Amino acid sequence: MKHNLQKRDRRLKSTLVVLLVWGIVSLLQWLQIQWPILGLTFVLGVQAIRMFLTKPFSDAKNLRENIYLPQVSILVPAKNESAVLPNLVCSLFALDYPVPLDIWVVDDGSTDATPQILQQLKTQFPSLQVHQRSSKG
Repeated sequence: MKHNLQKRDRRLKSTLVVLLVWGIVSLLQWLQIQWPILGLTFVLGVQAIRMFLTKPFSDAKNLRENIYLPQVSILVPAKNESAVLPNLVCSLFALDYPVPLDIWVVDDGSTDATPQILQQLKTQFPSLQVHQRSSKG
């Protein structure tokens, strides 16, 4: 209930702002500034009426339930990326996507601490897929 009131208040405030701008533009027109202002006044007036009469958007959560969301796989190539991998993987797992993400990190023969960091991240994020391969050049 409170959420609907917040949406209604936000819609009312935005309508009042548009009406205020519309009134100012109308005043400028009345003072005979320029003819294009009449067109702007009309457009703002129509927008204000439209905003006042339309329903607010439904929750994003409800939208997610009614649409198909595909499975997403993220492939991260990594060679000597020990400095950035922890933050990158944590950021990827923090993404707000309703379907579980399939995250793969491919270590292409790193010579730094990347393999060890990937093993630590694998224990922290069990769904992380790590593929080790020897460098091909």
